[in-house]
Amino acid sequence: MSNGNFSGGFLLGALVGGAIGGAIGAAVVSKSRRGAKRKPKLTGRDRKLDAISDSIDPEVKRRELEAKIAHLNDTIDDVREQLHVVHKSVPTAETSEALEATLNDSHN
Repeated sequence: MSNGNFSGGFLLGALVGGAIGGAIGAAVVSKSRRGAKRKPKLTGRDRKLDAISDSIDPEVKRRELEAKIAHLNDTIDDVREQLHVVHKSVPTAETSEALEATLNDSHN
């Protein structure tokens, strides 16, 4: 395989691939733009939820999200503290050696 054939094939593949990728991308974008103008069909339950969410003030939604985030942060802190306590209770190499030395001394 010569270097010239590889370069030519590479360039031809890049051009063809770019053209095909560009055509697919354009089709997807145009389809999504057309779909964005229409709302999806909603079932009865979804219509009620959609109507409720549209009627709720954005400020109320923001406060609810902040409360949920604060709750998640508290939970994360609790778990981190529990893991820290567990990590401290796991013997390290130094404490294991000291424990073995103490046990060996007590058995002798």
